[in-house]
Amino acid sequence: MVTDNQNLIWTAMTVLQDGVRAVTGRNGVPQYELKVRWEWTPPSNTWGDTTYVNKDISPEVITAGTYTVLARRDELKTNKERLAYDGSHNWMYRWRIAEWEGIAVEGVTTAPPQAAPAPAPQPTPEATPHLPVAETQPQYVTDIFAGIDPNQMRIMRQATLKCASWLMVPVAEEASIGWLAKTIEEMSELFLEYVVTGNVYNEFEAEDLLNEEF
Repeated sequence: MVTDNQNLIWTAMTVLQDGVRAVTGRNGVPQYELKVRWEWTPPSNTWGDTTYVNKDISPEVITAGTYTVLARRDELKTNKERLAYDGSHNWMYRWRIAEWEGIAVEGVTTAPPQAAPAPAPQPTPEATPHLPVAETQPQYVTDIFAGIDPNQMRIMRQATLKCASWLMVPVAEEASIGWLAKTIEEMSELFLEYVVTGNVYNEFEAEDLLNEEF
């Protein structure tokens, strides 16, 4: 759920196994280094993201598992060519933890905003012909992969990665390992997005990937 500040989002964050390390930040501030997966982390990113949070605003004990946090959007990530992403997706940014659900900060216990109560039932058109029937507003979806069974997601990810690998066979002998791996990953993500949404990705044709310099 997005707050009034477009750079702050209440979201689910999963701390990975062995993903907690105590470190010392700038000016000697005690921190945690966390390996996490956000709601928007692509399935192809199996190693997760690294984020840092001060100990004084964190739970006393952090273990592997899923937490609800208020995430603050930070700077853009860069790709393997050290070029910044265009910022069109949440996973292209680095994120920091601003607050944890239920943790007291400066004497105030915070919690994610609750959904608005359901509106009272409206009279049917037959009872009051001149009163319009209230329409349900669509909810904003932040992650196209939300709600998909993890096992099913693993199967789809393996299938799309295999398809992308097959397409790269004709150029495998001539291409560099780095370019080949990057291209297979990008094509796999496009296939996976089509499988989930049914939307055709039209920003560039597939042959543009194959025509890049090795």
